[in-house]
Amino acid sequence: MRLTRREGLAALAGLVWASPALALTAGEPDWEADRAKSGAPGLAAGWQRGQDGPQLRVAGIARADAADKALRPDARWHLGSLTKAMTATLAARAVEAGWIDWDSSIANTLGPLAEGMNPAYADVTLLHLLSHQAGLVPDIARSAFGEFSRHDVPDARSERLRYALIALGMEPLAAPATRMIYANNGYVVAAAMLEARMGAPWETLIRHWVFEPLGLASAGFGLPGHPHDASGHIVAGDGTRIPLPIDNPVALSPAGRVHMALPDLLRFLAAHRDGDPRFLSRKSWRTLHTPPFGGDYALGWIMLPDGRLWHNGSNGFWYAEALIGSRTVAAVVRNDASARSGQPGALIQQLASL
Repeated sequence: MRLTRREGLAALAGLVWASPALALTAGEPDWEADRAKSGAPGLAAGWQRGQDGPQLRVAGIARADAADKALRPDARWHLGSLTKAMTATLAARAVEAGWIDWDSSIANTLGPLAEGMNPAYADVTLLHLLSHQAGLVPDIARSAFGEFSRHDVPDARSERLRYALIALGMEPLAAPATRMIYANNGYVVAAAMLEARMGAPWETLIRHWVFEPLGLASAGFGLPGHPHDASGHIVAGDGTRIPLPIDNPVALSPAGRVHMALPDLLRFLAAHRDGDPRFLSRKSWRTLHTPPFGGDYALGWIMLPDGRLWHNGSNGFWYAEALIGSRTVAAVVRNDASARSGQPGALIQQLASL
């Protein structure tokens, strides 16, 4: 079914789905109004208060060029840099299992694999990397992305190590633990260290140590591929949303290529809120949630002034936010990046208060 742009936009109105556990109430946001204000073809939102069941809402459509394709609550979404908290969680489990330590250095962990590394990074540790305190340049040149696979490969370790070595060959922007510089490169290097110590690709490790124990069955890598999944969009100069099936290189997966359905994302957030000692010790949960060198960046989380944890993520075609409070966890995802911001959005703040 193909509609004109005007017909397609008109069809968005009223496509709001509420989980059976709770009907729409006067205290909730106006989902369709928020979606329309941002211009995103579709959005999904969810929250869970205490041990109550999760509440899910979706509004709009999965693709701007298919106005009859309403979003479903089980759609999977590209989470961008929300992946960082997952990689940090994997690292915590690896530390507890004895594979690596928070103070393991790049030089000692990679050994001969790090040949050609700028010696300034030799003593940078896993903790520096995961808290963006390594002094690394944020990203390698985008012109080099063409050298790396964009679709899943059976074993990405060689590509990831090659990517990491490009990053480690660059001049540092600061000495370790002196300045927070948000760097995707740091999470790629950290993953290469985990792969070297644990003997398997990051994709295999995170499934075994994080996704499977937490029951995150919908988790995967790169673009969601099921027919009912949402599609990312680029915003044209005239405001038109155009579906664009493209993602970052596979080497970047530990920094931002996980996709997941909203119920599983809430399950991951609740694990961090509740600090289940069967999954990680209290000490490890505290390490993940505490900025180790001052400031507000912990390990894959930003600590807000009120103590809540927040992060966002986008590959330029999607936008995701997650918020963890003492009682409520919340997430909002959109299938374009027009709402991208460096601070929690009004909608997720409202969800956290429900």
